[in-house]
Amino acid sequence: MPSWWKNLSTTDAQQQTTGGLVPYLRLTSSSLATGNFQTWFRQSFFSCCSWHPGYFNNKPVEEAYVDFQVIIQGQSIGNITFTVTHDSSRQYNNNAPNTWLHWPPQMAAILQGTNYAGCRIVLSRNSANAFSLEIQ
Repeated sequence: MPSWWKNLSTTDAQQQTTGGLVPYLRLTSSSLATGNFQTWFRQSFFSCCSWHPGYFNNKPVEEAYVDFQVIIQGQSIGNITFTVTHDSSRQYNNNAPNTWLHWPPQMAAILQGTNYAGCRIVLSRNSANAFSLEIQ
């Protein structure tokens, strides 16, 4: 069962910083012991998803809509559909991650309502290709 985790930064947790809110989670190398994080999410973790051409900020990307079972600090929130985008050229902008998980409105509201900065977020996929997102 593939999984990935990282501790949420203030920006990841949708808390106000000196800049504006960033409406996505950058999928970084964080907990990956092996593999290239720039390709692992698209080619391995989300490989079972249906990818299609899309746009983010008027730039072409690949995108997929992924249902996640969301659990926050032990409480099931239910299934929420997230957009995942991948752009293999993002890495050329200060080695930015190529793959982003975009916060849908329901998740953005939850994150903005409670500060989860410093909490661990865990993404996993089971053998039936069902995804889960847990904030611990």
